[in-house]
Amino acid sequence: MENRVGDSAANPYLYIAAQAAAGLDGIFNRTDPGPVSDDPYSADVPQLPGSLAEAIDVLEQDGFYRKAFGDGFIDYLVTMKRSEVSRYDAWVAENPDESTYVNGVTDWEHREYFELF
Repeated sequence: MENRVGDSAANPYLYIAAQAAAGLDGIFNRTDPGPVSDDPYSADVPQLPGSLAEAIDVLEQDGFYRKAFGDGFIDYLVTMKRSEVSRYDAWVAENPDESTYVNGVTDWEHREYFELF
């Protein structure tokens, strides 16, 4: 079983709580974790969302986390993250020159995350 540590910009309380809830659910319900593979990306299994926008859409529809954390919390988190994606998309639309990015990171991301956190 693989357990990946959350991104350094992630809220550690949220991702640890999500992992704990999912892990306990798996233990209590004796969920089969599925096939083990040397290369999980080549396995014929559903893949995780590829972007924050996709992940927000999946979370909004996810009954498990709605039950675990409550509709109010999930709706709040979805609203906040959609606002974040909208602000980022607007900045990218206004600043299409990728030559200003540092290692693929935009000025918007530097201001949004480095100065705030």
